[in-house]
Amino acid sequence: MSIRTVVVCEAQVPFVTGGAEYHVRGLVEQLRTRGYLTELISVPFKWTPKGELLSHAAAWR
Repeated sequence: MSIRTVVVCEAQVPFVTGGAEYHVRGLVEQLRTRGYLTELISVPFKWTPKGELLSHAAAWR
């Protein structure tokens, strides 16, 4: 059997929990149930000007 690996990335707003967070955690749980090796990566959300967007997107790499 081959190893199936999935990384789920989320932008997290500090001190706030709601539908998006429940959705992401449900996704991770369902992937694990189906045999995927799953990791959740949370990066704090911070508003930035458009000019800096690409450099901040590189944090997901």
